[in-house]
Amino acid sequence: MRCLIRADAGEATGTGHVMRCLTIAEELKTRGHEVVIRGDFGTVPWLSARIAEVGVEEEPEAFGVLSTNARDYGGIDVVIVDSYVISSDAITHVNRLVPTLAVVDGDTRGIEAEAYLDQNLGATGDGFTPGQQRRLLAGSRYALVRREIRDLRRSEPRELGDPPHICAFMGGSDPTGAMVVVTRAVSALPRDFQVDLVVTDRWRAAAAEAARPGIRFHQPTPRLPDLLARADLVISATGTSAWDLCTMGVPSIFTTVVDNQRAGYASLMRGGLAVGVDFQNDPDVEKSLLEGIFRLIEDAPLRRRLWEACTGAFDGRGSERVADAVERLARVISPTPV
Repeated sequence: MRCLIRADAGEATGTGHVMRCLTIAEELKTRGHEVVIRGDFGTVPWLSARIAEVGVEEEPEAFGVLSTNARDYGGIDVVIVDSYVISSDAITHVNRLVPTLAVVDGDTRGIEAEAYLDQNLGATGDGFTPGQQRRLLAGSRYALVRREIRDLRRSEPRELGDPPHICAFMGGSDPTGAMVVVTRAVSALPRDFQVDLVVTDRWRAAAAEAARPGIRFHQPTPRLPDLLARADLVISATGTSAWDLCTMGVPSIFTTVVDNQRAGYASLMRGGLAVGVDFQNDPDVEKSLLEGIFRLIEDAPLRRRLWEACTGAFDGRGSERVADAVERLARVISPTPV
């Protein structure tokens, strides 16, 4: 089987669309399938390194553009599209050429596809037509988590280190500079706390200026899970890494940075999977972050409840279930020769 993935990344849009698709690609590659990814990946060196590491073929395509020319899909058995900006008409047209899985987040945008994926916690397909619901993979059973994340899964809640170790990551691009706010907050912690912050180049100087001595800075990297797994608690935006942290069972404070994170954030709060700080509406974010940190550090029963809720909701096998569905799509409908 030859699978085409269409997704974009960049400073404004982040890296989440490409990263979650690479999780599907990695699973398909382990099964012996060929995978090619088309898109605009911006200037994100670590993302290009991740694409190369997975071993997928990379082809350029302009941001937000999806070819509807049948000649561009010769030899392709199945297509995966993950984008908020590619037109629904273009995706629907491609679905007529090759069976297509549309990755959505609560809204099909009118896309007609052979299958849909909404990997978000609590997703049910409300608002989808009955036909779309029958073709929908929904909820945390399908969360796109890499195998290496599953290997880092904690079998039990972990005792705090001495000193406690805090890590923060606000996404692969951090478009709003939320890490600068986080840096100011954690700089008010006692100096014996171990603090690691993953900061993009755009915000490194501002974060360094706001930081107290002893805080360690890191570049975004494909090796991020190893750093997160060593932490006693993590502060993170509610992007694609949220499902990684839940799968690992790391006590976390999740935040909202952009509007498309609000649905995931609300689901995490309803499910009791994390402590939350709403960056968009909280009048004193730094104070709330510090309160959340001390609440997690001082309340061992809370940390256990969060671990139970997270590992109960996320078993780390979502990418396998999605890959099964992709294989079914390729078997059921063969592409028309061009």
